[in-house]
Amino acid sequence: MPAEHKYAPVVLMIEKDNTGAGRAAREWIENSRFQACDADNIFEALEGMSDFTVRNRPDVIVLDVESCCNDFQRVRNAFDTQAGGHVPILALSGKPVNSKDCFQGDLAAVASRLERIIPNTCSI
Repeated sequence: MPAEHKYAPVVLMIEKDNTGAGRAAREWIENSRFQACDADNIFEALEGMSDFTVRNRPDVIVLDVESCCNDFQRVRNAFDTQAGGHVPILALSGKPVNSKDCFQGDLAAVASRLERIIPNTCSI
């Protein structure tokens, strides 16, 4: 029986035109220990976070955006309002987001950050 999460899912923003990096990130997440869901827009992402009837709430919500830089503040505001607190947002983007409130990096950096902020609750 899966353990219940005691933390909010992480939002990973991926730019729609960043297909190579986006494809690699999705493949990595699919093969990782993290449960993930894809969201084509912010409404689907909010639904993935707020649907507490789902027993296996995702660890990571992969959100497609036009531009991490331009869309970050809107995403931040929506999740802070919905979740009532701070939701970690990571960005896989070629352009700087320029916010201390968003971790940005390549796939290796994002993967490393996810490993640090999402507890490994698997028992052997």
